[in-house]
Parts: sequence; structure tokens; C-alpha cells
Amino acid sequence: MLVKYLYGCSLRELEEKIGCHILVKWFAGYPIFATGPDHTTVHRFELYLNVTPPHRSGASAC
Repeated sequence: MLVKYLYGCSLRELEEKIGCHILVKWFAGYPIFATGPDHTTVHRFELYLNVTPPHRSGASAC
């Protein structure tokens, strides 16, 4: 999602960037010769990030 934010692209454009650009593919954690995710997978991940609250490790109640 950081790549999507920095480039200002849609989910379909993000899918294309992950599939075509080696550096973006590496940053997203995909092997060089593997196929990237399709836009529906990226969309589901984006929805997951929007719904799930961030995990706070090491936070203590005072």
C-alpha cells in the first residue's frame, strides 16, 4: 500500500507495477520470477488494513 500511496496509482496500476518493476516486486516481497497478486488480492489486503487496528507491542496499561 505504500507503493500505491507514493505513486498515487489505482489497484490495477499497482498490480501492473508489481508485475513489471523488479524493485517494486522485491519491496512487496515477491520473488523476481513469480507472478504478482491480482487487483482483487490487493483490494482484500487494503480492506484488511483498513479494518484491523494496528498491533501495539510492548504497550502497558498505566
